[in-house]
Amino acid sequence: MEGLWTRFLPAALAMRDLLRSGDLGEIRSARGSFFAPAVSEARGLFYEASGGGALLQRGVYAVSLASFFLGAPLKVSSSARLGQGGVDEEVVLTVTHESGAISVSQASLRTAGTSDFVVHGTKGVARLHAPIYRPFRLTVESVAPRIVEAGRASRFETLKESALMQGLQQRLGGIRSALTGREK
Repeated sequence: MEGLWTRFLPAALAMRDLLRSGDLGEIRSARGSFFAPAVSEARGLFYEASGGGALLQRGVYAVSLASFFLGAPLKVSSSARLGQGGVDEEVVLTVTHESGAISVSQASLRTAGTSDFVVHGTKGVARLHAPIYRPFRLTVESVAPRIVEAGRASRFETLKESALMQGLQQRLGGIRSALTGREK
């Protein structure tokens, strides 16, 4: 349990309560990742005999949170890149949970990247911010569903989905989150 104390931290408990409240709507998917290159191979992270591997040393946090929030795994598929020490240095798991939601968990011992956990619902998105093993911040963004009849998109919808607007939305994402998101 020492390694999985993440489930008992206030931000994780707030996420659990948020999901139970229904404020995010139907929970459809989640994504968790822990990318952190190991600075030395001396600790044994890269060797089977010493219990190494990206899934065991990094990915367990995303897998644990996915099960905690979405329920027990029903179906699991995975892909990994094995290193010379006989362990997975990068790994991706796709899991279908008993709730019907799908989660993707990624981990790496060799590359840097995000280390957070995000849940996607039909009414909103919730993010446990990095570091995934010790999240201390939860943000929630409401999402208003848009229903457009096939072939009848308005000019606004057409413009909004254009490459130009997509690029602007990506660049202004931080400002948009600050204006529309709420923190817990």
